[in-house]
Amino acid sequence: YGDKGFAVLGFPCNQFGKQEPGSAEEIREFCTDRYDVTFPMFEKIEVNGDDTAPLYTKLKSFEADPGDVKWNFEKFLIGKDGEVVARFRTRVEPDDAMVVQSIESELKKKPYVLPESTLQKQLKKDQPFESLELETFLNLLRTHNMIAAAPGRLMKRHSLSSAQYNILKILDSHHGEGLPCLEIVQQMVTRVPDITRLVDRLADAQLVERNRSESDRRVVMITITPKGRELVETIREPLLDIHKQNLGHMTEEELSQLNQLLVKARIRAEAAPLSDGSE
Repeated sequence: YGDKGFAVLGFPCNQFGKQEPGSAEEIREFCTDRYDVTFPMFEKIEVNGDDTAPLYTKLKSFEADPGDVKWNFEKFLIGKDGEVVARFRTRVEPDDAMVVQSIESELKKKPYVLPESTLQKQLKKDQPFESLELETFLNLLRTHNMIAAAPGRLMKRHSLSSAQYNILKILDSHHGEGLPCLEIVQQMVTRVPDITRLVDRLADAQLVERNRSESDRRVVMITITPKGRELVETIREPLLDIHKQNLGHMTEEELSQLNQLLVKARIRAEAAPLSDGSE
């Protein structure tokens, strides 16, 4: 059925009678030489227990037949929509009539078409996005634009940018102890190209002040003033209320999961240099 859109994938496992002790390459050679296997063989994984591969966590959750894998050669049939449609235990042979019938039944179904995404509808876009990565990026961009609007207006009423407020918050958290500009930059939520300019404006507004370090006169320390501390306190509660209004409809579990995914999403970007990649 390969020419009709069907494929077999093999996942070796050493959890059943220690029958697969070899390396991935050794297992591949054994299956090819002895059983004339031509379908892809993946790295050895665990299918039960604490280290279960995510794929098998999904496979074993099949509502019609859930539970741990009992022995080698269990088979799962995945439909065109990516969902498990059948599970066949060890004793069921691959060419069993029940297996063949299930495969043929799935192949007769129409190809799965991804539903139109919410963002696609919002942007009135006729065609799907060129990639899921692009759609995710645009979703992040749109989400930030929406939920950052109200905090931005709050900052503007106090003649601040979000980056300037971030600087004040950092300095306020150090309880009057000054910080050099480099240390402030390392603690900021967003990357800023010109910390000096931001500090200059805060100093002009008498929200921070510069002083030479007593231990090293070459180092300039930035310290929040009483006026700056008062402004941070003035903004604190209204800003928390805005965050609750924007995100309060999500559960704690959803927010925790979202935070974890966002951290994972920016790992590569955070490790990259501040460059557009043109050099």
